[in-house]
Amino acid sequence: VERRVAEGARRAAVLVPLATVDGVASVVLQVRSNAVSSHRNQVSFPGGHLEEGETAVEAAFREAEEELGPEFRRGFDIVDTLADVLAPSGAVVTPVVATRVLDLDLATCVTSPEVAEVFAMTIPHLLDERNKEWRHYDFHRGTTMPVFHGGPSEVWGFTAFVLDGCLKHIVAPCWENNKKELQPPPPS
Repeated sequence: VERRVAEGARRAAVLVPLATVDGVASVVLQVRSNAVSSHRNQVSFPGGHLEEGETAVEAAFREAEEELGPEFRRGFDIVDTLADVLAPSGAVVTPVVATRVLDLDLATCVTSPEVAEVFAMTIPHLLDERNKEWRHYDFHRGTTMPVFHGGPSEVWGFTAFVLDGCLKHIVAPCWENNKKELQPPPPS
């Protein structure tokens, strides 16, 4: 990734939105429409290329507002950014993780012509290994990547790679700590 940055690769950012949907901690995803030039009908996070002078956080939220409407941004707080990832397009992408405690009504997400559908997958579902498989792909010199099942479309490729990293490095440790805090102390 560092070499691609030094060579002047285009920079991009995606927003990994963690929100309460119908009272359950979830990850919000979107299905790209068939009107876009690339990745038609694929599951993705909101995101796109950085504009001149823009940070990854600014780009991730700008793209989320463009794709899902201005109300989508309201109530989200930045948690962290994940390590930059080299996308198949050659762009260097910064995943920006944000949380929203207020319940998010997906029906209020105004989709742009780029987005066909917005949906959520619950954190418990995504952390359950039975809902994830590892699939081998022959492109890019052969690689094995996660695939998540249980949404309107399977989550695979770059989006699944970013989602898996977020779950592993941010969500799962917090989830485990919270589960321990919620359990009653052992009898004395």
